[in-house]
Amino acid sequence: MKKIILSAIVLFGCSHLIIAQVDSAFVTVNVSAENGFLVQNNNYNQCIPFNRNEKVSVAAGKSTLKLVTKDFEDSQVRVNLDVNEEKPLTFNQKFITENSAKKELSTYPRCFWDANIIILTDSDSKVTFEGQDYKSGVRFKTDPSNTVEASIVNDDFTRKLNFAATDELQVISNYYRPDRSLVLRRSFLPGYAQITKQQKLKGYLFGTVSAGLGAAFVYYNIQIISGTNEYRTIEQRYSTATDPAEILTLIEKADMKRDKIESDKRKRNLSLLSFVAVYGLNIFDALKPPKLGFRHTPFDIDPYVDFDRDLIPKATIKISLK
Repeated sequence: MKKIILSAIVLFGCSHLIIAQVDSAFVTVNVSAENGFLVQNNNYNQCIPFNRNEKVSVAAGKSTLKLVTKDFEDSQVRVNLDVNEEKPLTFNQKFITENSAKKELSTYPRCFWDANIIILTDSDSKVTFEGQDYKSGVRFKTDPSNTVEASIVNDDFTRKLNFAATDELQVISNYYRPDRSLVLRRSFLPGYAQITKQQKLKGYLFGTVSAGLGAAFVYYNIQIISGTNEYRTIEQRYSTATDPAEILTLIEKADMKRDKIESDKRKRNLSLLSFVAVYGLNIFDALKPPKLGFRHTPFDIDPYVDFDRDLIPKATIKISLK
């Protein structure tokens, strides 16, 4: 039985090897760049590395071969290659003189992307993709023209995503608005509702400012109570004092303490009013729908070109929500 299984595995592997050989053709690249990638039919998920004047295996048949290198503009040719045919290719390359132009003229970094589809959701939802659950989004890499199926689950509601992958980076944004009463309950703790909308910086700002104003209110209230007790003590001493010098001193201390109490009251009231204003703004902002899911989500790609592909095998896609 083991021999039969082993023979089947060997036969399966050999058949795939034969198919790969039968469907392949070979090209040599004569260009200015020392190395880079060949991209066949815009499939950046399977970039074919090459060295100058080295024979490279590509898929046979009609296709478009794009040459992408680090410091040169993209260049492409249309080819029709027979099986096992060997053909030299010459590309018209133009050197990119300005670093700022590399984003528009070279797609070299795309061969290092670790994902070409990113699904973003709010923190209440989870994404189910290929049998696994992801919180607040998922990123993955798939070939162009593949059909992508995923589910967005929020409580008892499920939304099915079904779309075709392309050769471009796709950012799929999705947001389900929680129930209004739930948003109001979350607003009880300043900043928490914003954090659940993936607006973490704003949420931390609301939380920090509210905590600071609340602490200031408590501090000045304690100072008022303490100052009031001291003022009453001065009054009691004044009522029993007989020495003129002591009476004058007590009057001066009482005036200073009264001024301090009034100043602390103004600061306490200002802290309270500011806290109420920030708290109200926190609730108002929490009830606003987040931008995510209601408009196009801009993104940045970082790093771009200036790296050694042997040292950094992947260029991470950084998503910046604005």
